[in-house]
Amino acid sequence: MNSETWFESLSSVAEQLKQIDPDPAQTDWLRQRAELDRVQAALEQLARGQREAMEALPEEEQASVRTSASQILCAAASLLHAAGRRREALALLPELRTLAEGTSEAPIARALGETPEEAVRLNRAWWLLRNKRRREAQRLAEPLTKSPIRAIADNYINPVIRIYLF
Repeated sequence: MNSETWFESLSSVAEQLKQIDPDPAQTDWLRQRAELDRVQAALEQLARGQREAMEALPEEEQASVRTSASQILCAAASLLHAAGRRREALALLPELRTLAEGTSEAPIARALGETPEEAVRLNRAWWLLRNKRRREAQRLAEPLTKSPIRAIADNYINPVIRIYLF
């Protein structure tokens, strides 16, 4: 996969993530199977092509692109986990951790493997905030203030978002 195709796939996944509520309590995941299959297929392609895509970038751009790409891939892996596709989400973690290494996304990539339910909860809280559902996001994030992921959230979450969640 060339770098242009890689970035197009990344953009496509980001757009798909905006449309799918990563709520593990949903009862209609089967209805969304085709969408989830497309997300998963794109993630697998992205994981395989990430090294080549990063190497094609000027060095000064790599860190910011890796951070953005890691955010999208972490959200997508959280979505798969929320949808009950844990095996597929976990299979992406080695490449995701490699991509996120040295970025602000590294802690959340680790959390997906260590405390996936909390990482999914945090990802859904962000999704709710982005969809202007602040009160729901705050209620969902409240238990995270007393969990191990809080330390990750403190270092990971944009300070403006942290104000809304915690």
